[in-house]
Amino acid sequence: MVELSRSFECVYVELGKRCDLRRQYGISFLDVVMLAPGGRELGRYQPEGIYKRGDPKALAAGMELALAEAKRKGPGTIPLPAEGKELIGAQAPKWQPNIWLGGKALKLKDLRGKVVLIRFFTDTCPFCARSMPALEELYRKYKDQGLVVVGFYHPKLKGRTVDLVQKALKEWRVTFPVALDLDWKTLKRYWTAGKQRRATSASFLIDRRGTIRWIHPGPELHLLEEGANPEASTRAYRDLERAVQTLLAEKAGAKPAQEPAKKKSYCDSMTDK
Repeated sequence: MVELSRSFECVYVELGKRCDLRRQYGISFLDVVMLAPGGRELGRYQPEGIYKRGDPKALAAGMELALAEAKRKGPGTIPLPAEGKELIGAQAPKWQPNIWLGGKALKLKDLRGKVVLIRFFTDTCPFCARSMPALEELYRKYKDQGLVVVGFYHPKLKGRTVDLVQKALKEWRVTFPVALDLDWKTLKRYWTAGKQRRATSASFLIDRRGTIRWIHPGPELHLLEEGANPEASTRAYRDLERAVQTLLAEKAGAKPAQEPAKKKSYCDSMTDK
């Protein structure tokens, strides 16, 4: 970790192992990260286009971009999803799974006052195999603060059995509640009804009032350096954790702080590449 300026105590650059920057800086990855005074992460930005040029002023430029972006967003805002923006602010539908594994049935109305993360998954999906353990880590990290994670299994192949699903969950070391949505009834209510979606393995974050506040349209959501698009998965996972922290900090009657729709900033365009 490298501190950029004592004038901005909440800004630092994190060194990682991703982008090929060793020849320029002797490292491989840079993240400009914004932290609240208490250490809560407000945002993470990767303007790689600047760093790859090898500009000796790259760190200062990255810091300025991150500060400008954080000021525009403000603390406590939640990123808008790449898909499903029309669902943000809506009341989360009731769920109607067929079977609950390893415990009694949960009802969404009984979870009011909690922050609820829903993940639709299958046991035959490699994206889910990478994402479910990451969500388990998030669950363990924040469950004592009021986060509930619920998995909804929707089969895509014929011949899948409960034993096969339980075997996958055991391999992923999942301990949060899981239900079988065998007829896709809950998935359709939340995500696919009347819509062409690029993936069915979507995730929904619901606040203490039962309102949908953040969506990940799938398929990958983790911090691993593998998969179809690991950098996008990492950004999405960090967005999710930021949203979880924000919702946990909100009081039950607080007014939601959602990031407004906008054109992409320069910093956003760099991170999408």
